[in-house]
Amino acid sequence: MEPLNSKILICLSSVFSLLFGAELVYSYEQSYSFNEAIKCSNAKVFIQTTYKKYPEFDTQCTKQTLKIVNGKKKVFKFLPYDGKLITKHFDADEKVLDAYVSQWACLKSKSGAHFILLWYDCSWGDEADYCVGSGNNQWERIFSLDGRDLTAGYPKKGPLLDTLYRKLDIYEISEKGIKLKPLKWISD
Repeated sequence: MEPLNSKILICLSSVFSLLFGAELVYSYEQSYSFNEAIKCSNAKVFIQTTYKKYPEFDTQCTKQTLKIVNGKKKVFKFLPYDGKLITKHFDADEKVLDAYVSQWACLKSKSGAHFILLWYDCSWGDEADYCVGSGNNQWERIFSLDGRDLTAGYPKKGPLLDTLYRKLDIYEISEKGIKLKPLKWISD
């Protein structure tokens, strides 16, 4: 449903156009916040995402917080985050993230260990060159159920990452294709 302010602006724009033969230009962007919990074995990752919808551009993520809770291992901590705030050409007043978590998966190794995979995407726009992992528009981070970033120190793509997958005993899963689940705010 369109907000009332937006309907009023559209109506005023039409009246202005009829009276003065010119178009009233307006920009209406709406901020939203979405909380989501994803479960992997005995751990949950809580993802809080704040984003703006721009009528003439794509949805842009302005903030994302990642927190893991594992009662069995007595863990409650924030996970490291790859996105950095940048200014987009269409909104100099508010910074947006250059990268955001868009999808996830719960991976189970042959030995029964579970891992959380968080999938990052670079945000849309000309400024994408500033995205963390420049040259890689998408990459993954893998966390243990106690919140350790197992990909820390590894390049975002390449043979060293394959070595990590082998070490974690999830290489075959990655070769077959990991079924990623999109976060709900993405499909909203």
